[in-house]
Amino acid sequence: MNNLFLQFCNKNANENENTKNTILALKIKEYLKDNINEDILLEDISNDMNLSIVHILRIFKKEFGLPIHSYILNKKVHLARKLISQNIPISQVAQTAGFFDQSHLNKSFKRVFQLTPKEYQKNIFL
Repeated sequence: MNNLFLQFCNKNANENENTKNTILALKIKEYLKDNINEDILLEDISNDMNLSIVHILRIFKKEFGLPIHSYILNKKVHLARKLISQNIPISQVAQTAGFFDQSHLNKSFKRVFQLTPKEYQKNIFL
């Protein structure tokens, strides 16, 4: 009976920890969403949430399956695609979407969509 009780307690403790981590991961994701156009530093997230950087990275990757940096880059690339669809010049898209320069946008865009922003733009406006 004692072993059964201990197993039950451990199971509940693990479920509570998973729920807590899920909530923290969602808060981190919300922070990233709200600050996507800013230069996001892990130190800022750490200070804002009173968590260590390592803990933030571990929770986010465990919950969403990718590192924070990859998540941010993916969001910026999708924003760039949306802006390109609005026929905004690619150099302006790079700046608006938060890339260092047009070359950085090209490299990231091609990694996600397997074509350059210019190729994508040509396909849309044929």
